[in-house]
Amino acid sequence: MGIDRGTYTSRRVVPENASWATAADWESGDLSSVDLEGDGIRFRGTKYGGPPASGVARWPLEETVEDVWGEHDGVNRGASFTSDSELRDGAWFNAGSEDYIALPQVQLAGPEMSVSAWVKPTHHGESSYDRVLSAGTYQPFNLVIYGHGSGSWEPYFDITTEHDRGTAGQPWEYPDQTFAWDTRHHLLGVYGDGYVRMYVDGSEIASQQLTGELDTSKYGYTTYSYIGTREKDASGGPIQEFLSGFLKDVRVYDKVLSPSEAVGLYETGTIDG
Repeated sequence: MGIDRGTYTSRRVVPENASWATAADWESGDLSSVDLEGDGIRFRGTKYGGPPASGVARWPLEETVEDVWGEHDGVNRGASFTSDSELRDGAWFNAGSEDYIALPQVQLAGPEMSVSAWVKPTHHGESSYDRVLSAGTYQPFNLVIYGHGSGSWEPYFDITTEHDRGTAGQPWEYPDQTFAWDTRHHLLGVYGDGYVRMYVDGSEIASQQLTGELDTSKYGYTTYSYIGTREKDASGGPIQEFLSGFLKDVRVYDKVLSPSEAVGLYETGTIDG
């Protein structure tokens, strides 16, 4: 009797840094590396492979605040590890309880960078600036969720260089690029090649021209980076602008992810290098 393998369904949120050769195994009938899970499959074996060449840091946030790519392990200040029906294992942040994760300062090898995360934010005020990943106060880089009083939110990626400051997805310039609360989305902020760009679910929603090296000399580039908050000033506190909602798989790359890589990261969780 043959094996009833069912239908393979891509799991966009599977956190493994592995090629989707697992899908090929599934289609060929080789079940040694996969498990049935609902209407799809899940990779069986080492959960996190080594980082890609451009990988700087990755926090899956499934059970710990460990950086599985580098040396940026965090210190948890209140975030709880739980499971979401859509995003599965991840971390829950409550702005009212001022939950956050403190990190060593993220060090980049060059002037380019990309930051990504899976998010499912919740509404917690008339307007809010929820920090997904921040370095210093506002600069040199911040991935942010801006909450509208109307019950929607939008992301933006903020970069400060030696020349200027650029923001892709400013709430005051892109009011139509909004998303409903309590819905999952993949965010990707990219800087390099003369632009800062913001992607949602693999599609670019905003961009702004910007050049220069990331500026680490002003605007409070301190000893720490944060998931879920930011520092108010360079003296090291107080922290503010807390995230509310579900978050997982925060990543930092030291290169400009291309449009095709943005799609690949959203759909498969991997890039080319």
